[in-house]
Amino acid sequence: MDVQLIKGKFTEVLPSIKGTLSTSTCIPSTITSRIFPLIENALFEIQDLTEVSIINVSDLLFCRRKVVFQKCNPVTQIDTYQSSYGKALHLAIQSILTRYSEEFEIEKKVIYNCSNFYDKSITQSIFIVGKIDLYDRKIQVPLEFKFPTLNGEITEPKPYHLQQLKYYMAMQNSTYGVLLYFPPEHDMQLHLISAFVVSVNDEELYTEHENLISNALTVHNAIASHDPAKASHIAYDRSLSWLCKTCPYSKECLSIRIQSNGFSNIAKT
Repeated sequence: MDVQLIKGKFTEVLPSIKGTLSTSTCIPSTITSRIFPLIENALFEIQDLTEVSIINVSDLLFCRRKVVFQKCNPVTQIDTYQSSYGKALHLAIQSILTRYSEEFEIEKKVIYNCSNFYDKSITQSIFIVGKIDLYDRKIQVPLEFKFPTLNGEITEPKPYHLQQLKYYMAMQNSTYGVLLYFPPEHDMQLHLISAFVVSVNDEELYTEHENLISNALTVHNAIASHDPAKASHIAYDRSLSWLCKTCPYSKECLSIRIQSNGFSNIAKT
């Protein structure tokens, strides 16, 4: 085995690298000569950036103000969004579908570069990241698995599940997506409860691009300025406000809401 340390700028050492690589090398010289300059160019483009910001798709689905609080003042909290049963079934389904890897990609990692869309005066490089449960390679459609905790017929998708799927559709430039709902833990029969095929036209897809970028930039700016008040909350959203009951930042959020309504004296008492 031969290990060679390469020093200096990649673009400068390429000629000598080409001369030392043999045909048995794991990385062919043709690939090496192509990827090194690309890495150099990428580093050159981001060297003047003051910060690289990563926003997860999940950060945009529920309470964005809580996300900012968590970044500025982290508090460990148990994830209650999905039961251990749901996670296990999720993994089991994906494990079986790996047999069809040519058709489907499991846990497809997606990265969305916001810098292609926002004002160039922003010096940060902002990326949105996520994982699609199942991605159909042939028809380029994202599929998301959901595991409700309660029994009952599901006649329409949860708004936040639908929004998550539409974000992934935007990130993949797909006009179709699928939401799949599976039975809760106490339902002993394994079957598909509901399946929703979601479609959007080009104009609606562009709107999702705009929403995705706008929401990500709002969260980023709130985190960068350490000001949770700049991010939206869910206290008045009937479909999500139940999350406020277990939020460790509920008192601070209430104080911000009181002050924003002009009752600063009450907030101080």
